[in-house]
Amino acid sequence: MIQDAELQALGLDDEASPAQIREAIARKQVQLEQALEKAPTDALRNKFRQQQEKLALLAAQLVPEAKSHTTPHTTSQTAPQTTPTPTGTAGAASLSQTKLADLPQSATQFDSGNTAQVNLREGQMLAGRYEVQEQIGAGGMGAVYRALDKTTGKEIALKVLLPALLKNERARERFLDEARISQQLSHPNIVNVYDVQQDGDFFFLTMELLEGQDLRQVMENRKLARQPFSEQEMRTIASQVGDALAYAHKYTVHRDLKPENVWLTEDGDYKLMDFGIARMQSTSQRTQTGAAMGTAYYMAPEQLKGQKNIDGRADQYALGVMLYELATGEVPAGLIKPLRESRRDLSRGFATTVMRTLNGSPEDRFADIAAFRQALEPRGGLELNLPWKNIGIAAGVLVALLGIGGIVASGSLDGLKGLLPMSKEEIAAQKASLAKIQGEIKVLKQRLDSSRRSLDSDVRDAQRNNSSDWISLSNWQKLTEDGIFAGSRLTELEGDLSMAEVLLRDEAFKQARPVFERVRAGYLQLQKDFTAAESLYAAGAQAEQAEQAWLRLKLRSETDSVLVATAKETQTQALQLQRGGEYSEALTSWQGAAEAWRQAKAQGDKLRQYSNDAAEEKSTWEKLKKNYGLSDPEPARLALEAEKLGHQHRREGDYPASIVSWQQSAEQWRAAIAAVAGDVARIDSERQAQAAAAAKRKREQERARLAENLKRLLAGNAMVSIPGGSFLMGSNSGKSAETPVHRVALKPFKMSQYEVTFAQYDAFAAATGRAKPDDSGWGRGKRPVIGVSWEDATAYARWLSKQTGQQFRLPSEAEWEYAARAGSDNKYSWGSSISCGNARWSHHADGECGKDRGTVPVGSFAANAFGLYDMHGNVWEWTQDCWNATYNGAPSHGEARTDGDCSQHAVRGGSWLNGMEYLRSASRVRYSSADDDRDLGFRLAQDL
Repeated sequence: MIQDAELQALGLDDEASPAQIREAIARKQVQLEQALEKAPTDALRNKFRQQQEKLALLAAQLVPEAKSHTTPHTTSQTAPQTTPTPTGTAGAASLSQTKLADLPQSATQFDSGNTAQVNLREGQMLAGRYEVQEQIGAGGMGAVYRALDKTTGKEIALKVLLPALLKNERARERFLDEARISQQLSHPNIVNVYDVQQDGDFFFLTMELLEGQDLRQVMENRKLARQPFSEQEMRTIASQVGDALAYAHKYTVHRDLKPENVWLTEDGDYKLMDFGIARMQSTSQRTQTGAAMGTAYYMAPEQLKGQKNIDGRADQYALGVMLYELATGEVPAGLIKPLRESRRDLSRGFATTVMRTLNGSPEDRFADIAAFRQALEPRGGLELNLPWKNIGIAAGVLVALLGIGGIVASGSLDGLKGLLPMSKEEIAAQKASLAKIQGEIKVLKQRLDSSRRSLDSDVRDAQRNNSSDWISLSNWQKLTEDGIFAGSRLTELEGDLSMAEVLLRDEAFKQARPVFERVRAGYLQLQKDFTAAESLYAAGAQAEQAEQAWLRLKLRSETDSVLVATAKETQTQALQLQRGGEYSEALTSWQGAAEAWRQAKAQGDKLRQYSNDAAEEKSTWEKLKKNYGLSDPEPARLALEAEKLGHQHRREGDYPASIVSWQQSAEQWRAAIAAVAGDVARIDSERQAQAAAAAKRKREQERARLAENLKRLLAGNAMVSIPGGSFLMGSNSGKSAETPVHRVALKPFKMSQYEVTFAQYDAFAAATGRAKPDDSGWGRGKRPVIGVSWEDATAYARWLSKQTGQQFRLPSEAEWEYAARAGSDNKYSWGSSISCGNARWSHHADGECGKDRGTVPVGSFAANAFGLYDMHGNVWEWTQDCWNATYNGAPSHGEARTDGDCSQHAVRGGSWLNGMEYLRSASRVRYSSADDDRDLGFRLAQDL
């Protein structure tokens, strides 16, 4: 039978039906499963598991009751069995994770329970660009994948959201808004979000791929290793996260700051993730049924209440919660315990600053993150914890006087007081005072015994579970058993306690008090040593690591430096104290040794730096001396003496003196360099003048060579200047390739007077090792070269440009037609009709101009008005333009077209083989770029 207390825990009364009980159990199981998954501490996880077990028993107990209540008109429902979600899975993937915001149930808040999951395959492409490689993370919002950006060749992270979450239009729009904000955030402590895209049902972010682990994993690992975060570490985290928030608050509020959303990179930097994704859920959705307990621990009270106008002070609150957890291992909840009660090693300023951020009212926190960061900055001065701090100035002076050579120090007050008889009240007061100390001792003994049992239990659990903590726990156990519980100090304390109790019974209060106080101090020390023993292994390892770091510097000395000697001595002392069971002092010594090694390493680094600086300055001087034939000035001699002293001081272990000598050496080398600066400048000036003269001669020789090349290689084929202007390009002859007729405006340019001849091209072929084209038996020399492809023509233009220092190219179609028309609107530059005396054309078996086949020498017919020969007939001439079937989309300023079919190019002007229609100024046909027929040639163009 289910008890009333159990019903009340489920939120039900004793009249609840079995169906209502089953529903409440099922709901509670879901809540516990989600809470277990997001629990920030081991203690909470254990608590949630115990509650799950109780619920399972209740569910099992309900089954027979449900059967007994079943009627023909009712059906029993069995509570669904739940399995606790495994924890620690995030820690197994400590590298290459970019995590989703920790928002349980966010996939169901907008879509009636549709929990469709993200399931991408390896090799799957998104947006035709991103190749999925592997899943590296998952959460309530969706999944994260490692992917390759095929465009940039870089690995990125894809954060893919659940399709169900984005079916709600409001949620989708808010997500897109937040993604746009994230793209605007560019800060070294904020994870870069590149873009937001959609591929089918998938909305996803492209992000920076991180290597490292999130802060939650770091906290768990440190907890297992029993290594608390130091104040400096917490200040570093607060500084970097605070910098990121201060920058982000110019644009947005994070709203979901927690350790899961802070990433520690392999370079030791902290980066903030998942800006604003929490806003996709309302406060009521986030808190109902315990959906986001992990997140709610860090949410400011105004967020939990659903208030509007949430500002950066909510993020400040979350940062304070995170710092509190870093310091104590627990999140602050309920009546918050002051931070320094848990961590006495923290400075008052740091603890007070953190506690202020946890105020329930935003107005009681810092005005903004910048103010919080400023308050965290360490201040100068000492914080004194004096025993008379609050008793007033006069009383403080009196205590000071009595404590230094006064009556109290000499014992005279006790002597005077001992002369007087004690009243009953005084006896009762003495007994009460000593009884209080007895009670404190009892508590200390119980606490020590409890610590021992707890440690024994942890060791057994670790061994049973094959935990990695077993080695450190068993080491801690062995140290405490040998040095505390099996040692002589505990036996002596027990003997002293028995003696003190006998003295108390005999009312020898004066003799009993110091013994009780000694016993109390002894148990306090034992507890302190017990606690310190946990950290001894790690402290020793840190000291050893610091020593190895020093040894890697390989600074050989005949005598140890002061810091090295201190480190060795402190390390030896730590070993002795540890062997004697004085673990608290041993821990302090280990830490002191580590610090001494670190200081020695820092000093060695500084020594290495200054000696390297001096070596670099010396090298600079020696190069100057050699390059300029200089003699050593006085500073060079002084630099060598300082260098000698630097070596000597290092061998003697006097590193500070060695550092000073190396500094002086570097300064003297710089002085030597400065002393010859005038000579160096003079010699440089002379050399520069000589070099300039030589360069000028070389340029003049090069110009002469290029001019000679130009004259020789053009061989009388001058480049004619064509004036700029505009004309109507194309014709309405009925050929679509010549339409539409359109106006083109051209800048002035140059075009070769004749078509490129065999004489010109043969020089190119001979120089480049190309095969000379066949002349078909018609002759070479001044005849236009034939049998050249578009590639051959453009290669010739590039070669000629290199040989002459001028830039040559093929003309564009617009330039060619403008030059061919030479200001005429007729079919030909000379008019609308053509005869065999105007150009070389139609020379074939049935040709109008005779049966002689082939070309004629260039310039055989009259030039046009621009002074250009053979623009009509003789050979087709290649142009720059890719082939387009019409002039649609043609440029209006005469540029060559680079769109269209670039495997073919336009040729113009007709040839010896063609009829009159092909010789028209507007006629255009196409050839494959590789064609090298014997009616194909070209001429050159230049920009002005």
